[in-house]
Amino acid sequence: MSENTYICPERVERDGWLVAFEGERMSMDEAVRRGLVPAAPEPAPADDGKSRAELVAEAESLGVDVPKKATKDQIRALIEACGGKGVE
Repeated sequence: MSENTYICPERVERDGWLVAFEGERMSMDEAVRRGLVPAAPEPAPADDGKSRAELVAEAESLGVDVPKKATKDQIRALIEACGGKGVE
């Protein structure tokens, strides 16, 4: 059996409609579509390796005022909101 296969452990009905019967085999995509399993969460964006100071400098070079207690993610969001592509 593939890890991408889902077998429904029990009969599932919603609002009087059969969603899946016990033992029904389907792909994980189909199981997600039917609401039998939650969708996989979106992967977190990878850290670009820049320090907070580098991000602050980048934001300030774009004319963005950075709050003193802003996190790296908040600073990245400010840079993105102003249309900055980032310093390579």
